[in-house]
Amino acid sequence: MESNNQPAVELHAIFRGRVQGVGFRITAREAADAYRLTGTVKNLPDGTVELIAQGPRQRLEAYLRHLQQLFQLTRENVVSEFRTVRTKWVDFQILR
Repeated sequence: MESNNQPAVELHAIFRGRVQGVGFRITAREAADAYRLTGTVKNLPDGTVELIAQGPRQRLEAYLRHLQQLFQLTRENVVSEFRTVRTKWVDFQILR
């Protein structure tokens, strides 16, 4: 999962706002494929969406900006952190 000598890291993000019932998870998966990232996305009972994406940090940052712009989410709508990979994913899955 390394690219251009960049070690893989993990993005953990919680998205708030209008993110359920608007195609967010499908779009997140399609965008992850385009950015060549792995991970998971799932709806949470409180109306937020949890995303874990893995890959080079530069691609993860671009991916996060892409989702924020696409769904018109402000920084206040997204809580995110970069961390070391916990469970390595081989693809990107929508969890239920």
